[in-house]
Amino acid sequence: MMLLQVGSEGWVQDRYAFILLAAVVVLIAILGAVYFLYTSRVRRGFALPKLPPGSLILVEGPLDSRKGIVCSGFLKGVIEAGGKGAIISATPSEHMPWFEKNLKKELLENVEVVEAARNLTEMGVLVSDALSWGAGAVYIPALSVLLVNEKLENIMEFVRFNSEKTRKKGAYLLFTIDPDATAKANITSIEPLADCVVELKTEDGEFVRIKKLPGAEADLEWKPL
Repeated sequence: MMLLQVGSEGWVQDRYAFILLAAVVVLIAILGAVYFLYTSRVRRGFALPKLPPGSLILVEGPLDSRKGIVCSGFLKGVIEAGGKGAIISATPSEHMPWFEKNLKKELLENVEVVEAARNLTEMGVLVSDALSWGAGAVYIPALSVLLVNEKLENIMEFVRFNSEKTRKKGAYLLFTIDPDATAKANITSIEPLADCVVELKTEDGEFVRIKKLPGAEADLEWKPL
């Protein structure tokens, strides 16, 4: 009788151990799935809406808001659709690693990252060169940095003149701007030049809203990124 009791207790203990082990395995699987979904979302970033060719896109957000990933992701879409994408930047080494990680190897030849001094004339020439190369999208980051050394009027003319060039070619032109690095008046002056304005923020989480969209009303409600 004692042996039967001991055997029963051992069986119960083994059963509880099995249930506990199964619960741990399920928990690890759930945590793994959550981590995968989170990292996948981070890699993708926010996807810009479908826009007419030739659109001028302005992406606003603080330094840590991933606005650069938003623009790179848009170029990735253009490239995967059979086009080419060009980035004109004073810090070119910051951009190519993202494409090497997120774009198929055989498509990397359709990405051009060009180093440019923070000089409006030189950058304008490089925009023309990118269009001659066949770029379907041109991305110029850190418009707020240019505003440090240039008058607002010169920046607006630069944006206007180059958007006319890209629009004629049916190519997208993307700029980013940091509201923490320039006056609000500068941003409100530049926004009317853009066809699409997207704003990101990182206060109390990561959020995005579309302030301006061609052919549609603005959606000013903040949504989780």
